[in-house]
Amino acid sequence: MTSVTDFRVFNLLIPSMGLRVLWLPALAVAFWLWNSYRRFRALPPGPRGLPIIGNVLQLPTKMPWFRFTEWAEEYGPIFSLNLAGQPVVVLNTFGVANDLLDKRSAIYSDRPRIVMAGEILTGGIALPFAAYGNTWRNLRRAAHEGLGPRALDRFQDIQCREATFAVLDMLEDSCRWENHLRRATAATILSAVYGWPSITDKDDHIVEQVRGVAHRITEAVAPGAFLVDIFPILKHAPLWAAKWKRDGLDWFRRQSEIFEGFNKRVEEKMDLAGEDAHSFVSALVETRQRHKLTDTEAAWLAGILFTAGAETVSDNPSTSPWTF
Repeated sequence: MTSVTDFRVFNLLIPSMGLRVLWLPALAVAFWLWNSYRRFRALPPGPRGLPIIGNVLQLPTKMPWFRFTEWAEEYGPIFSLNLAGQPVVVLNTFGVANDLLDKRSAIYSDRPRIVMAGEILTGGIALPFAAYGNTWRNLRRAAHEGLGPRALDRFQDIQCREATFAVLDMLEDSCRWENHLRRATAATILSAVYGWPSITDKDDHIVEQVRGVAHRITEAVAPGAFLVDIFPILKHAPLWAAKWKRDGLDWFRRQSEIFEGFNKRVEEKMDLAGEDAHSFVSALVETRQRHKLTDTEAAWLAGILFTAGAETVSDNPSTSPWTF
């Protein structure tokens, strides 16, 4: 039988339990704020942000380097940002970046975790974003062996050929010199990586495809572009509730098929023509197992090298005429 005293004790426990339930999230928030303050206290000064979200709303998702330049004039070449509790240190000059990331690379040079670009769009197997570990070491070893100083000698004929074609194209149609330089750059990288013959204007879709890959990844790398980079736990959100995740995984699947198709084309050519070690992929086909790379990892290694090489040079072709 329940007594009156039992009811009184139960009634006293209800508000006590309610207060505990309210205190728990308050303590969690207080701990998070204290931990964030401790992390940011030792960082270089930067623009003041809002509580909790920090500088998220101040950072544009497109061309953020213009805002970085403005802040550098006020806070110096090194300043820090708070992206909802995630500290970001911006190095705004080559000298500072070289001092910290090259000369003192053992201390400062490491890859930040970029969930969208590094884990969803590229599956964690793109060399520029891969986390330090066995996969990164295998990819780096294969890239260094295939593109090291000893291996570059076999690409000199390709460079001379495409440079000659570029000059002839500009003499014939000087108004489209930027297109000629982009084509020559893409053709050089395409031949070096995949052993393809020189491309023409009819192959512009290949160049545009490369630019599309670079553009998609560059957008994803921009600080604050995706909430999952600020709150990594969102990576585990169910697919039905996260369209950005569905789109990213689908893009990775489709791009993997394209890159694997490029590698497959090289393998088929090797089977038909016999031994062919004149391209990065043809050499990788023979060393892939030794480097412990899967077909998909090998395909992405070649694809990223092609994309980065073609886009890095062709992105600012106006510097080339000054070199001439």
